[in-house]
Amino acid sequence: MEHPQEHRPLSTVPEIVLDARLVASKLGLTAEKFMAELQKGIVHQVTEQGAEEDDGRYRVIFRYRSMECRFVLSAEGRVLDTA
Repeated sequence: MEHPQEHRPLSTVPEIVLDARLVASKLGLTAEKFMAELQKGIVHQVTEQGAEEDDGRYRVIFRYRSMECRFVLSAEGRVLDTA
């Protein structure tokens, strides 16, 4: 018997903090330009919580115009992978 995938409310996702310089460099921006574009709503961020074998991990995706970068984080907030 299949079980529906368990969905966790977004409120269980901890606050995730990434260094603006790290994210900005992946998007081809300076940290200052990244923060300005983020505040204007031009940079978008999506956070996904892992399930099953990825339980305890988070993926944070940043999109800026046609650019995108992804970070996989441990439950403690340590960057495990980038793309």
